[in-house]
Amino acid sequence: APPARSWRGGRRAGNEKVEERRDDILIPPGNFAMVMPGVYRSGFPKRKNLPFLRSIGLKSILTLVLEEYPDINQTFNRENGINFYQ
Repeated sequence: APPARSWRGGRRAGNEKVEERRDDILIPPGNFAMVMPGVYRSGFPKRKNLPFLRSIGLKSILTLVLEEYPDINQTFNRENGINFYQ
């Protein structure tokens, strides 16, 4: 997996610890691997995986899952110009 873009660890502000932020970390879907340059395979992506998928510049997604594709994933595909095949 590629390294995270950045990490903002927790800091102390007086006696309070500021919560760590992990929204910059890129998390690939389970079983993610490159098949050949520009072709990837993985398990079903979750919301937390979408920034990673955006970062690799996908053009198409082919799913072998026959159940309805989640709205959040459909919106992600539409907003990022990704063709979807089922």
